[in-house]
Amino acid sequence: MAFERTLALTSDGDIFTDASGRARFLSDEEAVITELKVLLSTIRGEDGFDTDHGLRLFEVSGASSAVLEREVRFALQSDDRVATVDRVTVEQSDATTTAELRNREVTVAVTLETDTELNFGVEL
Repeated sequence: MAFERTLALTSDGDIFTDASGRARFLSDEEAVITELKVLLSTIRGEDGFDTDHGLRLFEVSGASSAVLEREVRFALQSDDRVATVDRVTVEQSDATTTAELRNREVTVAVTLETDTELNFGVEL
């Protein structure tokens, strides 16, 4: 499967623009990583054009790390480009407030159908 181009995003999920205001496009592995991060940041059912796209965020919010790991694996395996989800590591922050406790750093390793291995992290 060929890689496609996608827009670069900021850490907040906004479209990245350079100093002249032009959007930057990504291709190859960078594009796939960005799209997989968007997949994990999307509430499953939120996309009216693809209601199976996304992570079941309501199920994982406040749930154990094991539940979050299972749901991340499930969401990633729904992407046609992903052959295997090799590793999902969930790290709980040392936060003290309720809002901070909901944020967890997730590190992922996947192998694509092209045998390309990707590693990335996302805060959920």
